[in-house]
Amino acid sequence: MKTQQFRAAANTCHKTQTKNANANNAATTKHINSKMSSSTPQQQALDMNKIIDRIYLGCEEAACAPLEVLQGEFGITHIVTCGFGLLQPHLKSSKIQYHKINAIDLPVYNILQHMDSCVQFIDKALTENETNCVLIHCQRGISRSAAITVGYLMKSKGMSFAEAYYGTAKKKRPCVKVNSAFQEQLELYEKMKCTLKGELPAHKQY
Repeated sequence: MKTQQFRAAANTCHKTQTKNANANNAATTKHINSKMSSSTPQQQALDMNKIIDRIYLGCEEAACAPLEVLQGEFGITHIVTCGFGLLQPHLKSSKIQYHKINAIDLPVYNILQHMDSCVQFIDKALTENETNCVLIHCQRGISRSAAITVGYLMKSKGMSFAEAYYGTAKKKRPCVKVNSAFQEQLELYEKMKCTLKGELPAHKQY
């Protein structure tokens, strides 16, 4: 698979994905505001799960929780947003740092192209301060953000694809279901020793 092929496919789908995301944002915001205003932070059951120490995987709604919930209950200081048009309500806050990738949950999309930047952002967050925690999310916390989480576990924690996906991410967040093409890319990532450039046969395949 070639990066330029994925880029072309992504560009073709960009307008449709963005339009759909924007159409959902107003409803999402209304739902979140209603939910948050009707209960205390301690009563919130956010759709996010701790995958390993200081790493959480969740949905857009979880990332939109008030700061007192994200930080007071979970210690979130950094957020990786995976997708077009997803809300970033704390973007102007000095208490949350964001890293956004415009990933599309389609089989033709090259999710691996974002792996290095995401891993660097997460590793930097965790090494800057021993109390920092990272939330990785997409719209539902099922495919795109899960793929990034699995890739991170493989590259930074030395896990195999099977251990990272089935033994960790999916075990800790049962709803995880990375699309089949992303799974194939992650399996290829393992064969490439979690690098995107090199002389291995897998690199030539990539």
